[in-house]
Amino acid sequence: MSTSSGTDSLLATLNYTLLVLNTTSRHLTHISRQSVAARTPPRINLSALTRLISDYRIFVRLWGLLSIYTWARSTPPDDTTLQRITYVQVAASAAFQALENGAYLAQHGVLVRGWSEERQAKAWVWSSRAWAVHVALDLVRLWRVRTIRLDEATALAKVADSQEPEGSHQIQAEVVGGDGQLEKAKNTQQELLEKQQEEEERAWWREVIVNAAYAPLTLHWSVERGIFGDGVVGLLGSTAGVIRLMQVWKATA
Repeated sequence: MSTSSGTDSLLATLNYTLLVLNTTSRHLTHISRQSVAARTPPRINLSALTRLISDYRIFVRLWGLLSIYTWARSTPPDDTTLQRITYVQVAASAAFQALENGAYLAQHGVLVRGWSEERQAKAWVWSSRAWAVHVALDLVRLWRVRTIRLDEATALAKVADSQEPEGSHQIQAEVVGGDGQLEKAKNTQQELLEKQQEEEERAWWREVIVNAAYAPLTLHWSVERGIFGDGVVGLLGSTAGVIRLMQVWKATA
């Protein structure tokens, strides 16, 4: 959790989980409005805590344009489709970050001239729309990555099924040291390959679930009045946050 991504994943999970708890608490209080417990003021204001965490996460992202610049300068993928997706994602991420930074700084009184409340609201909405473009393209990227992997697997299967030249097996056996050792080496290599493929498959599905959870949230914040209630927002955000947190935890373990 010492990395910036780990801290953000932890705070995001905490923030959205508190949002769900706060919504549930309000619902239960509404049901039991006449009880003594309902009339007792809560010791912790969960709404204020979620706003504080959200504010801190946005503050930390103020320097996000630097990492986006580094991403833009990195070596693009070899596949032409993935290259084009990456270029548009970089542009969408830069737009998102610039608009969010402007709206956040104006909201806190740092930017004054030309940043009316109406302009701030539009900046928040358009930053979310830029984020929506990024998420949508990430789903397209994942589809393309899966297509490439399936094509590669099919090509490898065809090579494996092809008949070896006569006498090649005998030559390989002599080099390795016998049929038994050759078979053992092949099995070990196959096991490593299958393990790598399984891990890639799990990582692929984690990314799909995270983006599938983020997609409705990007649409929710892309309109001024929103689409979902706090409970749905919290549930979707918690889902993405927990998976991201598990990824970071596994990477740093």
